[in-house]
Amino acid sequence: MQPRPFKDRVLVRQEPTKEKLDSGLYLPESADHALYNNFATVLAVGSTVNADDVKVGDRILFKRAPGTALVPDARDAALYADSAEWVDLLMLRIEDIIGVVEPEGEQA
Repeated sequence: MQPRPFKDRVLVRQEPTKEKLDSGLYLPESADHALYNNFATVLAVGSTVNADDVKVGDRILFKRAPGTALVPDARDAALYADSAEWVDLLMLRIEDIIGVVEPEGEQA
């Protein structure tokens, strides 16, 4: 089961945070890793989201710390067999998306 976004919302799965940054620096275990990763893959879009802007499967870049994290309440976890799958899900507004990251070699 996966939540369905309404209107201008976009459901995304946040990419795992790297332990080592591209610059070569390692993130300490105490760091808030959510602040260092703002890339995600689009899983579903709401009814008013323009398909020319973003579509399912796109890799996007979004503003830091936006949206709503979808982590079911521990009391309700038994209702969802796939609740562990919700851990990296975010519900964003379309205006929180900065852009679509095109795969290398496919830029227009």
